[in-house]
Amino acid sequence: MDEEREVSVGEGVDEYLLAAAACTRTLAPLFSKCQFYLVGFGGGTQGGDKDNDSAILKDKLSTLIRRERGTILWDISETVTHFVVADECSDVVRRAVVSFTLQLQGSVVVVGPSWLLASCRARQLQPPLRYPPRARRVEEAGRLSIERQQSQRGNAASVDCVDTIDCSQRKKARSSQQQRRSRDNIFRSALFAFVRPTPPEWAVDWSVADLSATVTKLGGTVINTSIVNALRKAASSSSADPQSASAHQETALLSDKVCYLVSSGGYPQHQNAAFHPLVGEVMKENLCRVELVTPLWVNACAAENRHLQCSTHPYIFQPQPYYISRLPLAIQIRVAISGFVGSERIGIRFLLEAIGAIYTDNMSKNNTHLISKTNSGTKYEKAIEWGLKIVTVKWLKHIIQYGYCGENGKRKEVGCEQCF
Repeated sequence: MDEEREVSVGEGVDEYLLAAAACTRTLAPLFSKCQFYLVGFGGGTQGGDKDNDSAILKDKLSTLIRRERGTILWDISETVTHFVVADECSDVVRRAVVSFTLQLQGSVVVVGPSWLLASCRARQLQPPLRYPPRARRVEEAGRLSIERQQSQRGNAASVDCVDTIDCSQRKKARSSQQQRRSRDNIFRSALFAFVRPTPPEWAVDWSVADLSATVTKLGGTVINTSIVNALRKAASSSSADPQSASAHQETALLSDKVCYLVSSGGYPQHQNAAFHPLVGEVMKENLCRVELVTPLWVNACAAENRHLQCSTHPYIFQPQPYYISRLPLAIQIRVAISGFVGSERIGIRFLLEAIGAIYTDNMSKNNTHLISKTNSGTKYEKAIEWGLKIVTVKWLKHIIQYGYCGENGKRKEVGCEQCF
């Protein structure tokens, strides 16, 4: 009985894949926006029958995920959306996975293998709480019976599932509207100013118009004279009668107000007032807090749908006194990263794309580089096996400051990967 539930899921996957292969109608991929990490499915045939069955089930689930255009991750990272935990996992492993998802503070869910099958049969993602990973027990015989009946109807359900797509699309549309409303508030009440001195030909450039549109779409406001005058009025009201209730309100408003000055760097930061006079007035009169950020920070916040801490990784999210160097047109590199999580991972991705590198979330033999935080892990071992260039993040910091071919292209060797 201990093996029955796992076999039931495996058989259900087999039947679904056969029915899907026979279906002549083209359906939209179900897991195209999902990234999975599979936990506790055993390592192969060397560990006995139990590990062998788990490995077989893992292969079947992997086939199901890839058929629905989902991504299976090699390393745990903040990009994961679903942890698929084997039903036979111990409570210790299950609690560890749940604890990790809480640390990510995102929309990461923990599900059992049956969630994948149930979602495919219904042609829409099912509520995760209905399909948690469970310790296998005899009492689950009733559930197994239901799953067998569903498996027997799998072929018909797969062929006729198109009938449920309209309802599914309506639900997804409502969900998308709610997500858009949430995204519209990322930069709510925040002010933005943009400084863009003309960069050299070899440096990364960006569009003020595009960035301004992104900020405005997400609830931010581009600073102007009227806003500065309103800040002055609020400041004068709080100073005229500091004990009044309205003064306390104005003081709280000013203390919470922040103006993000967006710049890609390349000049001493004390020149910001000269480049943007309105920001200079705000700073001089201390009308609100001013924070210096890069265009990468704005794009990363938009991609992550939340505010990112810009001071944690200043070489990415805060303007530096040097321009960021682009890769020469003749240089084409494909880069994967390992060991980085959170805002640093998303920041490195945007930085790589900004300088002209190709970022890949999954690594293959087509990659040229791996930026690894540690000297371990699956990606690290595969990179050695495939002969990829393995570097630390210091290499990335070096080439964005001095260029891939050295300052002004003077260095004979390119890349200098051997130094990092």
